[in-house]
Amino acid sequence: MGTEALSGAEALLRELADKKAKALKSLEQEFEAKLKEVETQTAAAIAEIQQRAQDESKLQAEKERNRIIGASKLQAKKLIFDATEKMMKENLESLQQVLKSYTESEPYKDLLLRMANYASRRLGRGMVIKCREKDKAILNDKGFKVISSDIQSVGGIIAYNSNRSLELDLRLEELLRIKEEQVRAAIAGKG
Repeated sequence: MGTEALSGAEALLRELADKKAKALKSLEQEFEAKLKEVETQTAAAIAEIQQRAQDESKLQAEKERNRIIGASKLQAKKLIFDATEKMMKENLESLQQVLKSYTESEPYKDLLLRMANYASRRLGRGMVIKCREKDKAILNDKGFKVISSDIQSVGGIIAYNSNRSLELDLRLEELLRIKEEQVRAAIAGKG
């Protein structure tokens, strides 16, 4: 019994060692499978996070690009507006100088009389005129009634109907101002 018991014990020990080795191998295989599963899930999560970050950075870059383009367009419009305003101001100042010179010429006298005739047709009998001191003699010589020659103007007239309830402003500055508004509106319409 001694050797048999020893052999039985050895067999039992070997069987236990085999079971232990099999259990360890099974646990190791299960661990490897779980490790691979965790690595796969981790890689997928990292790839998803990277893709979201990439998409978000593209979106932010596009927003920034659009903001910069919008600001640049606004700045360009402002520069164009400022340049247009400067050009118009310079041209109007030049035109004022031309008008001052024009009021000293013979064609201005004809224009002044045409203005008075136009006002007379529009306002009727009894029309009266305000003008510059320089223009008073021209209008009086042609039979127009000048009630005042104290208007501060480059040239032209202000005419009133007989009871002074209607006024017709034909001063050169006023005519220029009306045209300036039309020019500004036309330029604004093109912008």
